[in-house]
Amino acid sequence: MKKYKILVAEDDPRSREYLEYLLGQTGYEVEAVENGALALERVKKARPDLIISDILMPVMDGFALVQKLRTDSSTASIPVIFYSATYEGANLEALRSQGDITQQLHKPAPPNELLDAVKHALKLQVGKKETFDPSLFTEEHIRALSAKVVEKVQELTAMNAELEEAKVRLEAEVWARTESEQELRKTEQRFLIAFRSSPVPNTISTRREGRYLDVNDSFLRTFGYTREEVLGHSAIEIGFWADLADREQLLAELETSGSVKNFRTTIFTKDRKPRKVMIFVETIDLDGEACVLAVTQDVTENLQLEEQLRRAQKMEAIGLLAGGIAHDFNNLLGVMMGNAELVAERMTGDEKIKKRMEEIKTASQRAAALTSQLLAFSRQQVLSPQVINLNDVVRETVRMLERLIGEDIKVNVQFHDGLWNITADSGQIQQVILNLAVNARDAMPKGGRLSIETENVSLDASYARTHLPLEPGEYVMLRVSDTGTGMDSETQSRIFEPFFTTKETGKGTGLGLATSYGIVKQSGGYIWVYSEINEGTTFKVYLPRTEKAQQASKKVHAPEQASLGGETILVAEDQKQYMDVIVDALTERGYKVIALPIGSGALDALQNKSLAPDLLLSDVIMPEINGVELAAKARSSFPKIKVIYMSGYTSDVIDRTGGLESNSAFLQKPFSPRQLTKKVREVLDGA
Repeated sequence: MKKYKILVAEDDPRSREYLEYLLGQTGYEVEAVENGALALERVKKARPDLIISDILMPVMDGFALVQKLRTDSSTASIPVIFYSATYEGANLEALRSQGDITQQLHKPAPPNELLDAVKHALKLQVGKKETFDPSLFTEEHIRALSAKVVEKVQELTAMNAELEEAKVRLEAEVWARTESEQELRKTEQRFLIAFRSSPVPNTISTRREGRYLDVNDSFLRTFGYTREEVLGHSAIEIGFWADLADREQLLAELETSGSVKNFRTTIFTKDRKPRKVMIFVETIDLDGEACVLAVTQDVTENLQLEEQLRRAQKMEAIGLLAGGIAHDFNNLLGVMMGNAELVAERMTGDEKIKKRMEEIKTASQRAAALTSQLLAFSRQQVLSPQVINLNDVVRETVRMLERLIGEDIKVNVQFHDGLWNITADSGQIQQVILNLAVNARDAMPKGGRLSIETENVSLDASYARTHLPLEPGEYVMLRVSDTGTGMDSETQSRIFEPFFTTKETGKGTGLGLATSYGIVKQSGGYIWVYSEINEGTTFKVYLPRTEKAQQASKKVHAPEQASLGGETILVAEDQKQYMDVIVDALTERGYKVIALPIGSGALDALQNKSLAPDLLLSDVIMPEINGVELAAKARSSFPKIKVIYMSGYTSDVIDRTGGLESNSAFLQKPFSPRQLTKKVREVLDGA
């Protein structure tokens, strides 16, 4: 029986091996090459009976091979089978219709179909059965053949079992790989979603060149770029780094440890605005290329808030210190002022000594004014808050400004119609306006423009976040602006500190703005300064709105000169020196003065119904019992008694005692004997 020669032209190694094995096992002589050109060379050397060729191959494809074969008379009759998985088209149909190819099979063709096509091409009868002649086989041959059949069946059974096991393993591997690939795709999808939707700017760039491969939307929004302006470019090309030395430092740290955390630097946005950022960097691998995943967190506002908080804490600490010093100093000043005034009133004859006493009194009053400013800064003065309209306070204050700031400064005032009411001490708010006006005057030595405006404002949470410790809400705003020399950021950071001044020595105490700060804060408000060198300064004061309506003020007109008294006055004061001054001052005016003992002794004294006091003059903060509690006990024993409170302590401290009654009479320490007797007469003569 003739052994047919088959030439296989196939560029795919697996398909080539499959054809060689199948055809070789079937009894054909097979030779295989990688493309049409090699097949053509083999045909010329040894003519095959059949050619099986792929269509798409390098060097020479199946069509070119068939064309070469059919144009050569020595090879024109060799049958050709196309065996391909990829090509269908008009050229192929034309070849079939012309008989240039015997048949086309689609990969992967089943073995039976492939072998039938080969037999057909070789003009063998498909499925032909050989005639069996029993005489050709003896019984011994039959037994041997049966044993061989059994052996082959057993081999095939074993091979089938192995194939089944291999199939199970293969299916398990395929399933595992499929699951792994699916999980990988899910992980990649989750990473992509997290990367793109992260509220923090994220970037992926090549490690070698630093070119951006991808950036998320947060990066574009935060720094002002479009995606086209960033992708394919490096951070250096887009001018991202404010200092390239920082970039080199980051890369050095990345080279050493493979990641960088909490790297602080300054970068530029697209419009060249500097921003403080914190960068986190990790090295990642993308398709075999070393890349960098960077998270760039904009911390500019956080740092500003931290600085505001530090300033607020510093001001609070300075205020506590100043308030404590002012309170203790007030008691000493009260003794000095009182004794100096009492001695000066009694002196006759020696004018020189009398003048010295007046100097002591004057110096004490000036010192008292300074301590009053310290108390105002530290929010520790006692206020008399009322429902007022800021427009009214501004109108009244502006009348005094002309002689205060000079004619070379033009004053512009704008009042907001329908301005909300506030609750504040009108005298203290007036002091704030005067202090800000004086500060503006000093900043405009050659004249300029001073603008004062009022406005209703609603401040939201976003504004409050950048202006700690302001609370969101409705406020009445006072804006005081000038066209003066302005201030740098360092000066602005200290502008409200007590005794801080940029003026020459002797031209200011440095307490004006500190006092304004304290008054505003004690009134529940906030004050901010905005300034640039040679661009002027603007102060904005925010005072909380109140829904309460204004009430007509009731003014008590005291007599020009207080008359002598004969009433009985109870005095409670824990500082003995101060008590002596008070008792002497009131006694000299004709009052009957009873000094109450401190603590429980004062309560025992109030049980004496024969006292019949007309007035209680009490310090607010005392050991064992405070002035508010003492006044309550006095009123329970003597319902018609009137009360004057006095204190050098702060309103905050006084509030911790339970607070003073509405419209309570109050004397702020230190006070002079004249101020004391005047207040006593006002209260006794009042309704």
